[in-house]
Amino acid sequence: MRALTDSDEQVRRNAALTLGNIGDPRAVESLIQALTDSDEWVRRVAAWALGKLKDPRGLEPLIRAVTDSDSGVRGNATLALRDLNDSRAVAPLIEALKDSESEVRASAAFALGHFNDSRPLEPLSHALADSDWEVRWRATQSLVELKDSRALDPLIRFLSHPVDAIRRGAAEYLGELNDPGAVEPLIQVLADTTVHSTDFEDGLVRASAASSLGKLNDPRAVESLIQALMDSDKCRPQDIAPTR
Repeated sequence: MRALTDSDEQVRRNAALTLGNIGDPRAVESLIQALTDSDEWVRRVAAWALGKLKDPRGLEPLIRAVTDSDSGVRGNATLALRDLNDSRAVAPLIEALKDSESEVRASAAFALGHFNDSRPLEPLSHALADSDWEVRWRATQSLVELKDSRALDPLIRFLSHPVDAIRRGAAEYLGELNDPGAVEPLIQVLADTTVHSTDFEDGLVRASAASSLGKLNDPRAVESLIQALMDSDKCRPQDIAPTR
């Protein structure tokens, strides 16, 4: 742990990284001190490491780090607070949704979904109108985690996102949300044979839509699911069966 005070910043960075990977609680106080290091990369890694250690002693220092001058430190601190899972972090994370940097706002939106707390619901719903699509996506994910129906409309919009992984994720989350309003949009995805990127990726999106329709168990989907069973290019039959 003496390496965290070495004169060489690269040594300090590597020391913080190693201590986070080792996970020894004896490192907590030294890592807290590293949150005030003059080098932003040392501070970034120290915030990450404190999240890995999940020690409650890191809570207040990490809350202070959410207002660090460096956006990378702020982002790592928000994610570390998620890992600590202490409700006292909710208020500063809500405040971080107003950060000037979209990466920090996205991290805060993602972190807030981890808390079994109603306070983030309204701020997350406001984040659905953020100018950055990743912030909107992370806010939507968190609203799904918090079982809030306001995630429905943005998830439907994300079904047409240009990034394959986002379209696939939206289809999967619609099954988890368990809202009948998702049925028709998912049927449309299942029937869509337009190649948006590659046949393989589009097939994965349609397979996710089929799986979610199975979870929703709505009779409106039966005809489309039967058709999908007959078409091996649309989805694999095992994806249609409801998850048990």
